[in-house]
Amino acid sequence: MKIKKLTFNAVNLTKFLKGSAILLLFSSFVISCHDNDVIEKEEDNQDPDTEESINLALGKTVETRINSITGSGSNTEKANLMTDGDLTTYWESADSYKHSILIDLGSVQEVSKIVVHWIDERGCNAYSLNFGKEKDKIVSVISRNDVEEKAVSTFEGFKEEARYVELVLRGRLGYTGGYRISEIEIYNEDNIEYTNTPEEQKALDTITERLIASYLSDIPDDKNIESFSKSMQADGSWTDIDYNDQISADGWKPNGHLNRLKAMALNYKHPESKFFNNATLLQQIEKGLLCFKKKAPSCSDNWWYNDIGAPQAYMIPLLLLKGHISHENMLVAAAYLKDKIESYIGGGKNLSWIAEIAMHKGCAEDNYSTVQHAFKAIASTLSIVSEQGKEGIKIDGSFHQHHAQIYSGGYGMSLTDDVSKFMEMSVDTQFANEFTLEKKEIFQKLLLEGHLLLSFRNSIDFGTRGRNISRPTSEYTTVPVDVLERAVVGDPANAGIYRAWINHINSGTAFPKANVNKHFWKSDMMTQHGENFYMSAKIISKRTYGTESLNNENIKGYNLPLGATNIMTTGKEYDNIYPVWDWTRIPGTTAIGNQDKTSLEGYQIGNNEFGGGVSDGVNGIIAYKGKYNELQANKAYFFFDNMMFCIGSDISYVQNDNVLTSVEQNLLNGEVIYNDGQEKQLSSNSNMQLKQLKWVYHNNTGYIFRGTDNVTIQNMPQAGSWKDINATGESGLIDKNVFSVWINHGLNPENASYQYIVVPDKSIDAFRDLAEQIDLYIAQNDGSVQAIREGNKYGFVFYKSASTKMDDGLVISSDKPSIVFIEKKGNTYTIAVSDPTYTQANVTLTLNKKMIEKSGVTITEQGSNIIFTLPVGDYVGSSVVDVFTEK
Repeated sequence: MKIKKLTFNAVNLTKFLKGSAILLLFSSFVISCHDNDVIEKEEDNQDPDTEESINLALGKTVETRINSITGSGSNTEKANLMTDGDLTTYWESADSYKHSILIDLGSVQEVSKIVVHWIDERGCNAYSLNFGKEKDKIVSVISRNDVEEKAVSTFEGFKEEARYVELVLRGRLGYTGGYRISEIEIYNEDNIEYTNTPEEQKALDTITERLIASYLSDIPDDKNIESFSKSMQADGSWTDIDYNDQISADGWKPNGHLNRLKAMALNYKHPESKFFNNATLLQQIEKGLLCFKKKAPSCSDNWWYNDIGAPQAYMIPLLLLKGHISHENMLVAAAYLKDKIESYIGGGKNLSWIAEIAMHKGCAEDNYSTVQHAFKAIASTLSIVSEQGKEGIKIDGSFHQHHAQIYSGGYGMSLTDDVSKFMEMSVDTQFANEFTLEKKEIFQKLLLEGHLLLSFRNSIDFGTRGRNISRPTSEYTTVPVDVLERAVVGDPANAGIYRAWINHINSGTAFPKANVNKHFWKSDMMTQHGENFYMSAKIISKRTYGTESLNNENIKGYNLPLGATNIMTTGKEYDNIYPVWDWTRIPGTTAIGNQDKTSLEGYQIGNNEFGGGVSDGVNGIIAYKGKYNELQANKAYFFFDNMMFCIGSDISYVQNDNVLTSVEQNLLNGEVIYNDGQEKQLSSNSNMQLKQLKWVYHNNTGYIFRGTDNVTIQNMPQAGSWKDINATGESGLIDKNVFSVWINHGLNPENASYQYIVVPDKSIDAFRDLAEQIDLYIAQNDGSVQAIREGNKYGFVFYKSASTKMDDGLVISSDKPSIVFIEKKGNTYTIAVSDPTYTQANVTLTLNKKMIEKSGVTITEQGSNIIFTLPVGDYVGSSVVDVFTEK
């Protein structure tokens, strides 16, 4: 490592200015000097034989804890004031005698002296001083007891190599309340600082340049810059911003300060701005950063602003000032940013946000180790997270955030954008080594086996978006094309499918993986793709969180995971429909027709054990048995031959409300044609309840009903506001024309049932013919079994050990709860089996067919017993597929 030694003035002293008073502190070492956080250096009369001491702690990240480094936080938002170089600011602990202060020096340094400055002589009488090169390997080196140090505590007479320095406070000097520390300084006796090698500095400079270039890619808006400049106060604040605001319901007010600084910095740095290199603006931006750091505003109802939102807004103007203010002043300003990566390891998208903040901190401070730490953290998100409930990429290609909740369409897409951006940014630097071949393959899996199969044209399934469904979709409506363009370069073996995906998004060309069924067994979802359509069903179980309502968002989302379907042929069927949705009629769900029952607070956590799916990769079945809001229902979805057969049974409710099953509720797009014995067109703004509806057709999709009474069809305007579903949303009324179909089960149904078929991507002529010719047989639809045959395909949902018989004579039984798909071709049977309880080691099926003997097959007088050994580990809940031949 390179050693840097700094030489300054002839006298070892620190100037500390406050008003007109000048305090000279003389000692054998020098305390860092600052006036309102601006470092003053004497340029005249320098003596080359003397040097100013290097404070290794200046601007470094500080964590504070009660009792120990594993305890809860103590005034953490003010912790950076202990390393900001300003003796007028201070951190005050909570009222407890034992606290930990952990300083991250950013890289391993030699440490031989530590100085602690106390405010108001509120010192300490018992200490422990601990060191470690790694955060989880910190050991105690020095302890003091029964001492009395009121103003300054000095530790020396030791020599340690450490990145992490921990000071544990264990006793107050006879006062109550918290400790008060203005500054902690760290030195070594050789007065050296280990810094970057030329190769490391080059890599760090490359990342800095690329980050800045990304911010300057567009000419910034300068219309408010003059106003911001004139209205800024002498201390760097604005009078119209409430820095004491702690509530985020209407937007956290202190963020306005950072947004202004960002706009000012972009204009200062951009060559085409009239404020380019404006000296007054530069001083104001620096003052504004230091002001915000000193005030350290915090949000009490949403931690995200404190750890992510505010630092993300702060890091951009900070980095844009690099090279325009002194390195020492940059260290002071950068002290606001913290490297909190270790606290977020395994945190999915949150970790990538935290790593991005650390990357900016490292670039601002010229700290290679911090930037490397950031790239390592971002690369660490490219790992398969096996434990259910832990956030990150799952083995089935889905992405979880906020516990066992699929969030591929929100946090997952944002993470994908981050990872691809930083993979590209790391090219031709040492940081690219963090993205190993294994990690690149996981990234490919997330894209091609996850995001792709949950998307269609410009949309991603609303069931994957969590509470984001209650926000206007201004970004991440599907995977950004920029991500795919980077993937073309980074994954040339799959360049063809990425290009086809880009064309599918931009031009509506055929879906890159047509006729594919995917069961996301980690996430309780199933999708089906044709060339020009998408269908899905989302269920819930004890193993998943269905959705969430946090920060007063998605406040009507209770029914979202209870069998919701997503049917698209254009990709715009549900485009910002959510403010006007009737949330008792989410497509595919069976729900109570009472708006009060749509209310959701917190997480929708599954309580049903039976919930799963089976797939052979082309066809599939997903089903669950649940009771939510006291409404019991068994719901199954069979995806055969690019159609969806929806069947419900055991629907019971006793709370004196109407119950309905929603078939569809999407944006009206063209005429609605229906057949109730005669083919007709539904007139505009109509609502009709039909006793014997045969089918209805809208927007290239047909819906067939057999033996289902009391179906309502509707094409009417619906009104609502974003504020209806999101407390922070706009209150303005929105009107949209909506097409709806639903089945009425009436008041307090008992053991009610339904069946309907969804046929997407058909012209009216093609659909009309299919509706008359479809070969469908429903053998059973009750609390024990749901079983259908469509052509040569069979589907069975065994809610318990049971047997059922098909119309062609096939008899099948299962010894345990299971979901089974069979496709018959001649005398060959392809059978797929899964365990919807995720608890069983095997399932035995009995068929009245004598199969050729092979492993697991036993011949009986009636036919064959076939034992299926079920997957284990990360594959529990997934499908077993095998082929059997009849003798």
